[in-house]
Amino acid sequence: LFPKERLTWPKEKFADAPPVLLEDTLHLAFDLGAGSGLEAMGIQIPTLDMRAVCDKYTSVEAWKAIPDLLQKAKKRYPNVQQIIVDTVSALDDLMLAWWYENMPTSEKNKEDTQKMWTGLAACHTHWRDYTTKAAMAEFRARPTILCHAIPKFKGAGDRAKVAEKQMDAQNVEDGDLIPRITGKSGDAYIKDADFVYWCD
Repeated sequence: LFPKERLTWPKEKFADAPPVLLEDTLHLAFDLGAGSGLEAMGIQIPTLDMRAVCDKYTSVEAWKAIPDLLQKAKKRYPNVQQIIVDTVSALDDLMLAWWYENMPTSEKNKEDTQKMWTGLAACHTHWRDYTTKAAMAEFRARPTILCHAIPKFKGAGDRAKVAEKQMDAQNVEDGDLIPRITGKSGDAYIKDADFVYWCD
C-alpha cells in the first residue's frame, strides 16, 4: 500500500518506499465475507466486524463509536500502520436499508428521495471524518477507503446498447466507471480517490 501521491514519484522513490504488510493493516469490514479469500489461504489479518457495530448502534449512528473502537484496537494491535475500510459501498447498502425501513421514503416522490440523498450524504461525511480523525490520532495513518465501482451506463433504453456500453466501461479517467454509492454520497470520498486498483 502506498500513498496517493505515489503516482508522481520517480521510479527510484517508488522502489524504495517501504511496503505495509497485511498483518500490519487493520480492516474495518462492512462487506459480507470481507477478507475471506485471504483467510482461505491461511492469512490472518486484524479485522473489526463493522456489520456487528452497525447492528448495535444502527448504520446511520455507528460512526460515533469509531473513536472508541480504534482506541481499543490500538491496544490490541499496536503494530498497525494502515487502516482499510472495506467497503463504503457495503456501508451504503446498510444505511440505505435502514433508511427504507425507518423513514417514510417513497422512491417515486422526488422530495423524499432528495431527503434520503441528503441524509445519506451527511452520514457518509460523518463516517469519513470520524474514521480519518481517529485513525490519525491512534495510528498516525490516513485510512484507505475502498469502494465498489459500477458502469456509468446502466439506465433505461435499448438493452443491447446499454449492455455494450457496460462491457466497454474500462476507462475510469473518462468517467465510464463511478462509485457504487447512493446519490452524491460518493462526493464525501471522491476528492481523495485516485482510482488505482489495489492490485496495481
